[in-house]
Amino acid sequence: MEITKGINVPLASETLELPSTEDILDRARGMAYEYQLSHAVGPNVPELVLAGLEVKIPAFFGVDNRII
Repeated sequence: MEITKGINVPLASETLELPSTEDILDRARGMAYEYQLSHAVGPNVPELVLAGLEVKIPAFFGVDNRII
């Protein structure tokens, strides 16, 4: 059930927007269950993923987002 729910979450490349925290959590749990890692995804995973995206996306486009 969890694997199917995680697989059915649309990708950001399909929706052209960042996923919600619930979608990130569903996808992470689906991947964890797929590899038989029960209870491997903590509740703070979406926050960490979104924080990483805030750094990676501007860097990908060459935008300097550091605070001086």
